[in-house]
Amino acid sequence: MSSDTPDAAAWRRAITRFVTVIPHTRGFGLTVLEAGPERVLLRLPWDDDLLGDSKRGLLHGGVATMLLDTAC
Repeated sequence: MSSDTPDAAAWRRAITRFVTVIPHTRGFGLTVLEAGPERVLLRLPWDDDLLGDSKRGLLHGGVATMLLDTAC
C-alpha cells in the first residue's frame, strides 16, 4: 500500500491520535512516521534516561516493551 493513499492517511491519523493520548508515549516524544494495515513505523527520540544499563549502553526493557506494545 502506498503511503499517500487515503487509507494510509487515515491509518496514520488514527495511530497518531492513539499515541498522543497515552501519557507515557506522549512524554517520551513517540511519533508516528508511517502507519497502515500492514506496517507501523514509530520514532522514539534518544535520551540517556532510556538506558537500563548505562555502563553497557543497553535500552531499558520497559522502553522496548512500550514500543512493541504501542506498535501492536
